[in-house]
Amino acid sequence: MKDDIISWIIGIGMLLAGHIIIRWYWQDIAAHTRQYKKEKQGGQLRWWWLDAGLILWDVFLGGFRPSLVIALILLLCGIGIVVVQVRKTVEMLMGYF
Repeated sequence: MKDDIISWIIGIGMLLAGHIIIRWYWQDIAAHTRQYKKEKQGGQLRWWWLDAGLILWDVFLGGFRPSLVIALILLLCGIGIVVVQVRKTVEMLMGYF
C-alpha cells in the first residue's frame, strides 16, 4: 500500500512538472508571436503558416532546449505510472466488492 501511494505521488509529480515546463514554452511562443506581429506591417500575419513556422523555429531550434525533451519524458513517464496505478486501484476496488 505504501508503494502505491509513493507511485501515485511520483506519477502526479511527473505530470505536473512536464505540464509546467510545456506551459512555459507555450507562453514563450505567445510572446514571440506578439512581438512578431508588432514588427510586421499593420500587425497582420499574411502567410500565417510561414510565420508560425518561423516562430516555432525561433523558439525551439533557436537554441536547443533539452528541458523540452525532459518535459516530454516526464509527461510520458508520468502518464505511464498513473495509468498503471489507476489499473491497480480499480483491480483492488473490484476485489473488495
